[in-house]
Amino acid sequence: MMAEKTRFDKIFVKIKNNPALAVFIALGVIVMALSSFTNAARNLLSIFSKEKESANVTGTWKTQAITNQFNTKQKLNRLLIDQYITTRVISGFFYMISPSARTSNID
Repeated sequence: MMAEKTRFDKIFVKIKNNPALAVFIALGVIVMALSSFTNAARNLLSIFSKEKESANVTGTWKTQAITNQFNTKQKLNRLLIDQYITTRVISGFFYMISPSARTSNID
C-alpha cells in the first residue's frame, strides 16, 4: 500500500508538471543568487579600494544677490484675495446652515 501524499507533495508535483511556472521560479532563484553575489563582491572590493574624497557641501551658503519670488505689492494682493475668499466661503457656509437667514418677511 502506498502512503498518502502530503499537501507539500501535491503542490510540488503540480509545480514540476507546469514548465512555465518552473522556469519562472528558476529564473527568480538565479536573479536572487546573482544579486547576493554581486553585493558581496562589491563589499569585498570596497575593503581593498581607496575611498574617493567627496566635496564637503555642508555648511551655510549665501547668495550674492537676494531674490524675491514676489514683490511686496503682489504679496499684499495675494493676502487680500485669500482673506476675501475665506470670508466669502465662511459667510456662505453660515448662510446655508442658518435657518433664520433663509426666512423672508415679505408682506
